[in-house]
Amino acid sequence: MPAHLLVGGIPYLQSVLYETAFSSSAPRTSTVLGEPSRKIPCAGVSLPDDGIYQAPFHSAELVDSLLEKVTVPNWTSVISDNKLLRRLLSVYFMHLTATSTTLHKDLLLEDKASGRTQFASPHLVNTVLASACQACREFPDRSKLWLPHSLAYMLLTEAKRLWELEPAGKICFTTIQAALCLSQIHILDGADHIGSMYLQKACEMGKARGIFGTFQHNLDSRLHKAYVFIT
Repeated sequence: MPAHLLVGGIPYLQSVLYETAFSSSAPRTSTVLGEPSRKIPCAGVSLPDDGIYQAPFHSAELVDSLLEKVTVPNWTSVISDNKLLRRLLSVYFMHLTATSTTLHKDLLLEDKASGRTQFASPHLVNTVLASACQACREFPDRSKLWLPHSLAYMLLTEAKRLWELEPAGKICFTTIQAALCLSQIHILDGADHIGSMYLQKACEMGKARGIFGTFQHNLDSRLHKAYVFIT
């Protein structure tokens, strides 16, 4: 923390976040223009004993009872391991939704667990899993999306195949979400021109679906949540 920012009266300096990021034993001095340097007293915030605020982010795990109910059948033909499926979904919601709030976690997992298709489809699931491969530390070549033998490549190939099979004229909510996920995958991989194409297509479908129009008060609560997230 730069010394010139360590001035009194800033709530952030009295927060658990600050105490966690900067050791309370570290010297804290403040340089106010025209005044000599002075020490800032410790905030005195007591941190929880369980150490959750000191744990590195990569050590965190997603705990969700819905995740345990999700199985492979009917969603993807690329993998057959339920444990791997859940791991990839966990990685996606832990790391990738921070930069792209395309999907509502509970809506997707609820439909996957129950077999409903309003907010879950094989096309969307394969796309999400392909995206998750880019952030999964267990895959050493996760950044090399072009390798044909990689899981990310196979999932992405299946996602694109299902994209081509989408019926013309019928705009499913999951298709819009899949297009946004495909856009994110290609942009993260440096293929911005392809990612922009999927993004433009998602916007066109969203406009045709009426997502960007006047708020519809007759939407059920689940659809309302989905609209809020995707816009």
